[in-house]
Amino acid sequence: MHPTAAAAESVRDFAARSTRSSVVVGTPQAAELAAVLTAAGASVEPEGSTGVEKLAMTGLPADRIGALAFDNGIQLNELTARTALEAAFVTPPPAEAGGFSLRRVGVATDQPGP
Repeated sequence: MHPTAAAAESVRDFAARSTRSSVVVGTPQAAELAAVLTAAGASVEPEGSTGVEKLAMTGLPADRIGALAFDNGIQLNELTARTALEAAFVTPPPAEAGGFSLRRVGVATDQPGP
């Protein structure tokens, strides 16, 4: 996106485009819950350190995850919806949109810059 286009974008549009939502679930039945949620269309990954029964998922809202756990007799110790905007601020815009490219300045490769 060109810098002037970014300035014209509303905060609401920017947040909608840049927000990543996920749900963190704590459960002693992580494997069972992962199978149920994957079958329902969620993307499920382990969350946190080893030995902690937590999963992070995308693709289903927290209320649907809670209902599926309840319907399948799975105990939940935590059900937390998370919304993150950090990718919008940490990831630079592509070079062709006026951002910078490490490759373009010769930092990420053995090649000299232009």
